[in-house]
Amino acid sequence: VFAFLAWVPTAWGQGVMLIIANGDYQTLRDNTEAGAMLPLARRFAAVGFETDQATDLSASAMRAALDALAARIEARGPERVVLVFAGYALHNDRGAWLMGVETGVPSPSNVDTTGVRIEALLDIASRIQGGAVVAVADLGFPGAMGSGFRQGLGVGLAVPQGVSLIHGPAMQVQYVLGTLAVPGAVLRHAVA
Repeated sequence: VFAFLAWVPTAWGQGVMLIIANGDYQTLRDNTEAGAMLPLARRFAAVGFETDQATDLSASAMRAALDALAARIEARGPERVVLVFAGYALHNDRGAWLMGVETGVPSPSNVDTTGVRIEALLDIASRIQGGAVVAVADLGFPGAMGSGFRQGLGVGLAVPQGVSLIHGPAMQVQYVLGTLAVPGAVLRHAVA
């Protein structure tokens, strides 16, 4: 299901973009759809974004990439930020996680080690009020899920004001973001 949790109108100016595409998991079935997000970097660069992209990151490498992005936002004060994750996502009653490539069977004792909480991305995005998009291209979860875990982000996430969260199948998320790479685009129209 495609989930649209908040929206802001967009008129792109100076911006930064980070794409994390995790498709080659160590113990889970690989997913080639993650790589479909990577060409978005060129489209956003063409409209003035500084773009970074990384593939097949562990949870600790994802945290390092997010820390680097947060430092760049702090140093440069861009008008817009777009954070994209394509890969496996999980949730339970305690939260939602974007999983690093080392993930296996999730458990309450390992999920914070092998995944990054969605709140980490939302927190970084919230530093750019009214100009932030977090997009999660959810590839499902192909392995066993015990201990009350379910695939995807779930519902009821607390999205900070001024941040738009797009969550859904990879091709739909790619389409919406591709539409946003056009100056003057409006997110709610792209989602519709």
